[in-house]
Amino acid sequence: MNNVNDHSSDPEKLLKEKLDELSSSVDCFDKISSRAFPEDELDFSEGGFIVSGTENVTGKSKKRSLLKWTAAAAAVITGVAVLPRSDFADRLFANLGGEDKTIYSDLIAEIDSQLDSGSYIHLDVPLSYYAKNDVLVTPLAECPFELVNNDNIFVRIFIRTVNDLPTNQLYAVEYTGSYNDGNFLAAAKSFYSFSDDEIQALDGQSPDWNISYDFLSHTVEHMFYTDDSGNFCSQNGDCVSLASFSYYSILKDDDDNISCLASDILYGHALDSSSYFYDICSVSENESINPDRNIWDISVYYNGLNAKPDTNNSDFSRTVLFNDENNYTNGIIGFACVEPFAGADVNSISISPASLLNLSYETSFTDVDGSKIGYSSSAISSILPPLDGFPITMRMYFSPYFGPYFASEKDLYIADSPYRSTTVNITSTEPMDFVYSSDLITYSPAVYKFASVDAEEKLDKINNDIAAASV
Repeated sequence: MNNVNDHSSDPEKLLKEKLDELSSSVDCFDKISSRAFPEDELDFSEGGFIVSGTENVTGKSKKRSLLKWTAAAAAVITGVAVLPRSDFADRLFANLGGEDKTIYSDLIAEIDSQLDSGSYIHLDVPLSYYAKNDVLVTPLAECPFELVNNDNIFVRIFIRTVNDLPTNQLYAVEYTGSYNDGNFLAAAKSFYSFSDDEIQALDGQSPDWNISYDFLSHTVEHMFYTDDSGNFCSQNGDCVSLASFSYYSILKDDDDNISCLASDILYGHALDSSSYFYDICSVSENESINPDRNIWDISVYYNGLNAKPDTNNSDFSRTVLFNDENNYTNGIIGFACVEPFAGADVNSISISPASLLNLSYETSFTDVDGSKIGYSSSAISSILPPLDGFPITMRMYFSPYFGPYFASEKDLYIADSPYRSTTVNITSTEPMDFVYSSDLITYSPAVYKFASVDAEEKLDKINNDIAAASV
């Protein structure tokens, strides 16, 4: 897994920024209290006492005591009303009763113990990236911490492995600077854990089936299509960038049942939007399973306050894509896809968070003597890849109907060019090691069916147009 564990920053400054609102809130309470209950008691009678109703031994009225507590409550309510509204302030007031700080220290101790005795992989990502792109980091788990837009705050995620497969026993530590306990801000753990006996019983077990691309191909073919302009579109007509990756894991459920799971994650976005849609199809021994991504039991700051986000800040919204009834047929069905990391060693892949993969095609047109008489290029899609370990199975989808064999009429020839060649290229916005050959383009079954029916007719039209253009 990719380790990024040295980020220079001032932890004290970061902690001060994070608790800034808390400090100002306390100041407000001091001011409200001093106004509501001045230290010098006011004399409301000649003797300095108010005697009404039953007195206590101090000579102070119980009714006045009740009035004082009522005023106190009113002052607190007033104070809450005038404080700046924020998620952090909301959480503060929800925790005014105090939290047991030993929860945090016990959790850190548990993490240390687990790392000493268990098998774990870990990766480090910026918190801001993880919160917004959790599906690409931990596909079957949401981010356990609330979003803080600070590039110097990171999360180290520990994932327990069994038989070299990830499980849903996870720990996470939010930190700043280099990874050491003096820089920790928060910690989290999942609901699920595996005992030594359970791990021993799983010895040697792993999914003994390969992820079938049949259902995935069927979904892409029937939920996406090529429009009349050659754009790859979703059901609502948006031009999209689309990708998928596969994920093997061992999961425990709420009833302590343990399953070997194979999952396909299909995701993308409209070309004019940065918000992603996604869906997950998980299968265990040919039985469909829908894992709950809300797996976090505890998420706590170092001071004992709750660190769980009140709302999901992810840019990924789940949309139903995988279903047995998707018979969408608008436009031309079929897809082409490339695998950017096909053949790569999974341990050698290093991806920087926020690195985009860009897909484009270039077409050159030559005369019979080999001289180049035309050239065209076009961007196809741009999309974030999954992080370490998962990209090996990544696929990027696009319309096949401009490709080397199944191009639209406008791209099949220029003027009197009898020869054309098309190359699909992949580039990244950040330096990235990936293995890709433009010859490794996969076409869905519908494309071959479409081509076989129309190939001779299209070829005759092309030859006739070329002949007419050369007269």
